[in-house]
Amino acid sequence: MTLILIIVTAIAVIWLAERSVEHLELAIAALCFIAAVLLFVVTDFERAFLLSSILVAAIFGASNVKYNHSGLKLTVTDLPLAFAGTVPFFIVQYPLAIIAVLAGGVVLVLAAVAALLYAPGPPVSLETQALLFSAAFIGLFAAYRTGGGAVSFQRTAAQRRCFFRPS
Repeated sequence: MTLILIIVTAIAVIWLAERSVEHLELAIAALCFIAAVLLFVVTDFERAFLLSSILVAAIFGASNVKYNHSGLKLTVTDLPLAFAGTVPFFIVQYPLAIIAVLAGGVVLVLAAVAALLYAPGPPVSLETQALLFSAAFIGLFAAYRTGGGAVSFQRTAAQRRCFFRPS
């Protein structure tokens, strides 16, 4: 029962982050891949899906803040540039947004710690973990290819949807 509620929560987080069905399969595949990677660390489905949902919520939040202030969503190229000028610029120009981001970050960290401490499930064998990781990787690659690949990311870069896209 707990795992079902966790999966429903994960789907709700994905729907909130995506806001459309156009690339929903890619977002779900990415969530499953993150959960499969985390499964190697926590060894149970419950915590792996909770932590992956928390990570998706963090990515959605950061992308939404960036979109609200610049009109573009968070991309992987923003990570190396973050401390080269983006973060200091945001701190100076948008102090209230930074306070909200920090508060949201604290809440997400507390949720992750609570998930790690209080949501253990039955352990999954290493063979099953490897099988699930392989399946999640193949599923993510297939969703990426069928979703249009890199070209589809360019079309949604300035739209108010698809905030959780591996780009």
